Amino acid sequence: MNIVQSKIIKSRYNKSHLILDKKITFEGGVKIKKLISHYETVKVKSVKRNTKYFDIELFIECILTLEVLNGNILEKYSLTYNFENNVKVFKEYFEPRVSFLDFIELDYVIKFKKVNLKYDINLDYDTLSILGECFIIINLLVERCLMLKEIDEMQAYLQVAAGLDDMDIKDVIGNLDNIVKTLSNRLNEIEEENKFLKREIERHRAEIGVLNSELQNEKIKNMNLSLECTRLTERIKDLEEKLDKERKKCSLLEIENARALDEIKRLKKERTEITSELQREKTGIGKKIVEFLKK
Repeated sequence: MNIVQSKIIKSRYNKSHLILDKKITFEGGVKIKKLISHYETVKVKSVKRNTKYFDIELFIECILTLEVLNGNILEKYSLTYNFENNVKVFKEYFEPRVSFLDFIELDYVIKFKKVNLKYDINLDYDTLSILGECFIIINLLVERCLMLKEIDEMQAYLQVAAGLDDMDIKDVIGNLDNIVKTLSNRLNEIEEENKFLKREIERHRAEIGVLNSELQNEKIKNMNLSLECTRLTERIKDLEEKLDKERKKCSLLEIENARALDEIKRLKKERTEITSELQREKTGIGKKIVEFLKK
């Protein structure tokens, strides 16, 4: 007899998780101009589990190419950052449900899909924020063992049944029936597995379609963001030029205001002098009138 071993999925977990939330600060006056490219890998560093949850320690590597302004020099940096993060996956979210014993003893496979890390540069251009999420898939596997007769062994039974008159043909036929039933059951199981695999292929194709659609949407968003960034940069330059012009106008107005104040002071002084002169003239004329009337 041959022993055929296979592993099938007994229970599955498939949900989205936040796997990274970090900020990278650049010091020494270095300014981030733009993120040129990025590449990420997510791996399992270690796994601990109990009857309630999986505790998964993740290792996340980010390879970045940045354009930065160092002083007055525009440079390109290729940087690699390694992060570690823990994620807990709880038993009640596995489908279909499994016993506590199966949960802690069954073999498992962990996969990551739809890994999506978003990068953002702050308004001061000195801090890069990284926000990452992905789908974590955990398959709990159970092993099946099935004993099958070889085809040549079945042919040997047929030869014995045909050549020996004193042998109990019914026993031979019974053994052959058992073999046929075993093979039939195995065939049914293979057909069920084939149906399951077809469903999995269709599901993966659908996921690939969704991922392609999301990729196109992200490309469009990235293009729109680039255009918006260019527009805002030009707008900032225009506003800076207008601000500089307004500052120059303000300086000219301050000079004109100082001149006007000086002119006002001068006119006030002249008015005071004219008023005093008129008062003296008035007094002198009054005296002359009095003297004239006395004559």
